[in-house]
Amino acid sequence: MSCFFNTNQNSFAMEFKKKMLKSKLYELELDLKYRIFQDKKKLSAVKSIKELLHQIDFSAEKVLFDKEKLTSLLLELKGEDLTEDEKVIVNELVK
Repeated sequence: MSCFFNTNQNSFAMEFKKKMLKSKLYELELDLKYRIFQDKKKLSAVKSIKELLHQIDFSAEKVLFDKEKLTSLLLELKGEDLTEDEKVIVNELVK
């Protein structure tokens, strides 16, 4: 009877470890998908800011290192509020 018990115990332990590995792998997959989603949003914001910056005549505008002026000018060029990701990019540009 003890041999049967050990076999069941080993089988249970192996099944438990297998489920734990699958669970950890699933968590890793979700985390990576979320980071990819975030990175795509940030890349979109970078592209948007880049397009807006191409419209600025930097010889006439003194906005390069003034966050408020740059934000105001980008708002005017875009015609709507900047997204949160775009605001983060502006902050990174004028650090």
